[in-house]
Amino acid sequence: MCRARRAVGGAAGPEGDDARRCHRCFEPTPEAEARCARCASARYCSRACRSDDAADHAPECAMLASAAGAPG
Repeated sequence: MCRARRAVGGAAGPEGDDARRCHRCFEPTPEAEARCARCASARYCSRACRSDDAADHAPECAMLASAAGAPG
């Protein structure tokens, strides 16, 4: 089971270490990681973390999904 979400000081950008860490518990994600199917930006180390983070991720996900589909 994953650890509870913890604060991370100085989050790295998309190319940094945090780019391949679980959105919920910040553990490194495996190659075949579970991703959010809607926005594809949130990565998870397991289905359990993805499920546990669903309610917290929903507002961010809606914004990311609409931004990705927005014209130019």
